Amino acid sequence: MKEQFINFIQKPTKASFLELRTFIINHDDYEPYSEDIRNINNLLHQNNFKEVVLYGNINVLLSPRAHMYKSFAFRKLNDEKGAELEAQIGQTILEGISLTGNGTLEQPYLVSRIDDERDFLTYLEEVFESQALINDADKSYDCITTASGKNIYFDITDCFKKMAFQFSNREINMDNFLKDLKPEIIKKEKPWWKIW
Repeated sequence: MKEQFINFIQKPTKASFLELRTFIINHDDYEPYSEDIRNINNLLHQNNFKEVVLYGNINVLLSPRAHMYKSFAFRKLNDEKGAELEAQIGQTILEGISLTGNGTLEQPYLVSRIDDERDFLTYLEEVFESQALINDADKSYDCITTASGKNIYFDITDCFKKMAFQFSNREINMDNFLKDLKPEIIKKEKPWWKIW
């Protein structure tokens, strides 16, 4: 994993991004709907900045938000070099996502976490308006409609397959889980961690 990560950060191409993403989604500990981002956010609110910068696992490796949170924590610890490095990693990940497609249904963007969709919208300077799940044959897509009227597609097939696999191993009914999902509250103001 370290080799793929360094390769992508040093040479951010579509190929190096996809190689790292493939490693992540095939990892046994990969959970596309994990609570890691919420956990890091909670640590920030508790001013546990050292814990934030040390927080790491396979689920946050390609998360732009996790790296932006770490950048903020490093700043709070008066470590400008660490803050700049983490901000650059977050920015590079967003650029990597942009290389995977163009946001159409024919060429959707690829993410490793559903949270990444919102981060990427901010990168595109778009505001979330609504979201629809599209299942087409063996593919699953999120179609995000923005306040400007654009439809931006993300291929979330790998996320759904991993979730289905995890649920089957836990004997959880995925249909009931999806039915009970509540839409996120829409926040239209600029996130405090946005530095680009």
